[in-house]
Amino acid sequence: EISLGLVGSEMCIRDSTNGGFVTFTMSTADRWFINYLGRFAGYGSGTLTTDANGNITASSDSSLKNIIKPIKNVLKNIKDFEPVYFKWNEKADLDKENIYMSTIAQSIQKHYPEAVGKMADGTLTVQDRAVTAILVAAIQELKEEIDILKQK
Repeated sequence: EISLGLVGSEMCIRDSTNGGFVTFTMSTADRWFINYLGRFAGYGSGTLTTDANGNITASSDSSLKNIIKPIKNVLKNIKDFEPVYFKWNEKADLDKENIYMSTIAQSIQKHYPEAVGKMADGTLTVQDRAVTAILVAAIQELKEEIDILKQK
């Protein structure tokens, strides 16, 4: 069930089926700020905030997480990631004129299945936050290797 509410300059849409809600807030700069609390397919649960400038932030506070283990030993796997320039094809039903950059989900899924989601139609998605964490871990590993080489 979806409900709509208005309070001052804020409009709220609640979706009781997934516990999510969207808040649209008009700022003093005549811009709408959109906040979403819930779950986007393949993005993970938690808060997702976006604004009219295209900035996206997500909750990441350590107090909200039960840490399972650090991400380690990624350099040997990251070589299999397939970064590409691409244009959307006809199947995607998206903008076909512009050139984009991304990775191929299947190349990440091979080593990090938790970083890849699946849409209802079976196509794969990539969690950017997961890829960012993997890349940070890779940089940390490279830094350790550089420090060792400098000591020699």
